[in-house]
Amino acid sequence: MLTSGQSPPDSGAAGEALASGPRSLQKIDFNLLLPLHALLVEANVTRAAERTSVGQPAMSASLARLRKHFGDELLVRSGREFELTPLARSLTDDVGELLESMHAVMSRHNVVDPGEIRRRFLVVTSDYVSIVLLKRFLAVLAVEAPQVRLEVVPPAEGLAVAMRRTQADLLIAPRNLIVGDFDQFGSELLFADDMVFAVDRNNALAGRRVSRSELMRQRFLVYQAALLQAVLPEAGAVRATASTGAGYFTVTMQLLAGTQMVCLLQRKLFDLYGPTMGLREVSVDFELPSLVEAMYWHPRHLGDPEHRWLRERLAQIAATL
Repeated sequence: MLTSGQSPPDSGAAGEALASGPRSLQKIDFNLLLPLHALLVEANVTRAAERTSVGQPAMSASLARLRKHFGDELLVRSGREFELTPLARSLTDDVGELLESMHAVMSRHNVVDPGEIRRRFLVVTSDYVSIVLLKRFLAVLAVEAPQVRLEVVPPAEGLAVAMRRTQADLLIAPRNLIVGDFDQFGSELLFADDMVFAVDRNNALAGRRVSRSELMRQRFLVYQAALLQAVLPEAGAVRATASTGAGYFTVTMQLLAGTQMVCLLQRKLFDLYGPTMGLREVSVDFELPSLVEAMYWHPRHLGDPEHRWLRERLAQIAATL
């Protein structure tokens, strides 16, 4: 801080002072930032090596250099796992933000022509998102990026591992229902949707407004138990419940038609197909939470201009829903 009568140092003097410091930029190995970020996120040398596509010996060597640089162990064993030291935990957010800023600066000149993108993007999501969002995106691809191939697959076990290995470009899933540790990935909210309870048009509940207790006495057709329990936490205690492993919300709707069961569905999907399948909405006397869909991607894609175009275009389309 300057006191009255002092003059600010000129830029040359400031530069010399910075260069002469013990932690000057010239003496810092910025190549260690990527392994540092991977180690902080994964808290595991093997997974950090997979994340950055290097061998485990190389990651171990980077950890040794980082320990020497910070004068701290960074990772310490806790039983069969490792955990971050207090210093390492304090670095996590700052390092992530620093890498994002670096990507933004270094990729600013990358202007993408969608018509020149020749690439396959693999998106993991439900048939619901495919119908509501990706169907519109396909129309955009046909005009703007005809050489892009979009491959859509449903969620499956081992999804977190596949994302860490960048075997999928994007995961689009409900923010509050996603299973696994996805805090390590980049993410962005896409759109929200209301939830509705649907029944066959000839069900005795059709056209009635029912209470929570009345609803709980019904027989449910369940596709995603986690989704139902997010709306009705007590739903796990319902005895007369039929579950379906059909794999698709649209198939579940077809199974519901002609039965006396109740099914929880997304408003946008119900409005598209419910009436034509002979389904009706059941009004309830309590508030249903919204479903919020988000997209997730590996941090490695952060500075990829083509991947950034994919994310930005999907977000633009989602904003119109």
